[in-house]
Amino acid sequence: MKSIIIKSAFFLFIVLIGILLFVTGKTHVILPENKNIELNGHTYKAFSNVELTIDNEKMELYPRDRLKMEVKGQKHVLHFKALKRNGEEVEITTAFKLKLGGNMFLLNIPALAAEDKQWLQEFKLP
Repeated sequence: MKSIIIKSAFFLFIVLIGILLFVTGKTHVILPENKNIELNGHTYKAFSNVELTIDNEKMELYPRDRLKMEVKGQKHVLHFKALKRNGEEVEITTAFKLKLGGNMFLLNIPALAAEDKQWLQEFKLP
C-alpha cells in the first residue's frame, strides 16, 4: 500500500512538472505592425517611427511595417516610444498575457496607443 502511494505521488509530481515546463517554455510568434487600421468604426493612423521593446528585445518600425518576434512563455512586458507625424511623442509601457492555445499574435501599435481593446489579436493564416 505504501509503495502505491509513493508511486502515485511521484507520477503526479512528474505530470505537474511537465505541465509547468509546457506553459513556461512554449514559444509564441508576435507580429508587431505599424499600419493604419480600422477597428469598431475608428481609424488609427500609423506612426512615423516606433521603437518597440518586448522582454528586452528591441526593434524599430516605420509606417506599413510588420515584423516577426518570437517570445517564450505567456507573460510579457511591452514598451514603445513612437513619433507621430506631427512631431508629438507617445510612450507606453504595458504588461500582457498571451493565450496558451494561440501560436501567432498580431500586435497593432496604433491601436495600442489609442487604448483599443483589440490591439492584440490572434493571427490565423488565410
